[in-house]
This record gives sequence, structure tokens and C-alpha cells, in this order.
Amino acid sequence: MVWFEYKYTTSTEIIKNIKLIIDFSILEYSILAFLIILTILMIYYIIPIFSISHSYNELEEKIEEKKEMLKQIMIQKDINEEIEKELNIH
Repeated sequence: MVWFEYKYTTSTEIIKNIKLIIDFSILEYSILAFLIILTILMIYYIIPIFSISHSYNELEEKIEEKKEMLKQIMIQKDINEEIEKELNIH
């Protein structure tokens, strides 16, 4: 390979290139604070809200399924009663 060269990065070079928090500008501090606040909000508020709404939706679906089953049972009962009436009349 004529055009490419791979250079290993040592740990001292990595440590030299790391920017310390005390060297941050005001913009970088504000971005860091925003990300920390966003993370805290996600952990304590946003993710639990999605979890609760998901649980609520599952519960609503189960309730709707039960209502549908009850409707089907009532229809079947009505059909059976009609059949019994027809059989008793004749």
C-alpha cells in the first residue's frame, strides 16, 4: 500500500488529546448541562410515561376483548333461546 499508512495511537497521545472539563467554553458547559438535564428527565419522567401509557393501552385492549367476548356470549345465548322457543312451539 503506497498511499495509506496506519499509525498506532498510544495511550499517552490519547490522554494528551482529551479535553478536560475545566478547559470547556461557556457553550460547551451549556451543552453539557442540557444533556445532563435531558438524561435526568428521560430517566425519571419521559420513559416512565411511555411505560405507563403502554400498560394502559394493553389494559384497554384486554377490556375491549372481554367486552367482545361478552357480546358473543350474549348473542349465542339469544340464539339458543330462540332455538328453544322454536322447538317448544312445534
